[in-house]
This record gives sequence, C-alpha cells and structure tokens, in this order.
Amino acid sequence: MSLPRLVKWLRIASWTAFAVCIVGQAFAGLGFNPPIGLYVALFLSVFLIGTATGIVQFKIVLIERDWLLGSYETLLRCFPIWVVLLCIALVVGIVVQALLQPTDSSYLGLALGFALQAGALSSLSRQPWLLIKHACPNGHEVNFYNRFCPTCGALLPRSSERT
Repeated sequence: MSLPRLVKWLRIASWTAFAVCIVGQAFAGLGFNPPIGLYVALFLSVFLIGTATGIVQFKIVLIERDWLLGSYETLLRCFPIWVVLLCIALVVGIVVQALLQPTDSSYLGLALGFALQAGALSSLSRQPWLLIKHACPNGHEVNFYNRFCPTCGALLPRSSERT
C-alpha cells in the first residue's frame, strides 16, 4: 500500500473512532452506560492508529533527514487550526468532567487522542510531497528540497516540475 493511501485510511479510521468516542460520551452523559468492550476496543485502537502514524512519521523523518524537533515542525506545519480548537475544547471538557462528574471511563480523553492523530495525518495529507519518493535523473534517492543530487551532483528539476 502506498504511503498516501495509508495516510488516507488512517485518517478515516481516526475520525471514525473520534465520532464513536463522542457518541459514547454522549450516551454516558445521558446515563446510559456503553459496554466496557467498546471502551477497551477504542483504547486499543488509539495505540494501533498511533503506532501506524508514528511509523509514517518516522519514514518521513528518514526522507527529510530532519531529526528530533525538525520532524515535529514538518508534521505540524499544516496542522488544521480547527483541529487545534477542537483539541482545546476537548481538554476543557475533560477538566470540567473531572471536576463535576468523575467517572472511570471518559471517552473524551480517547477522543482527544484520535483528534490529535487525525490532525497530524491531515497535516501530512496537505503536504503530498512528503509522502512520495523523489529521485535524481540517475536514480539516486533525494530530498524534495534538494536542488542538486547529493550523491552524483546532477541538477534536479524544480520542485514544481517534479512528478
């Protein structure tokens, strides 16, 4: 499976799980207790989707050759502002719920995790040049931002001319 397709499916899975978390929280707020199996499944899927997102991020770090904080800058460069606002609202909801109605299983924390993952994946899908491999005319793997091949020195086409 290609990297852009994987990012698309992970983003769909994150938003779907986010919606299920919000519905589960709404049911819990109305007094209906969703089955504990739903909470466990969502809890595990946070780690599964998060691990896959981390692997995609690591692959981009290898392509970008930009370690540590630079990789977060790349990941968050196109992070949707509305997802940031949604995450802030979820944090406020978590704090309010903890103060007013503490429960054993809050779906808001899981929803926050899914929203952050979906936002990171949305940021990556807004930067498609990070998700594909680039090569010089001689076949050497190069960074998207390179103007010359670091291996053979060949002039690379402008980034707007690359396929």
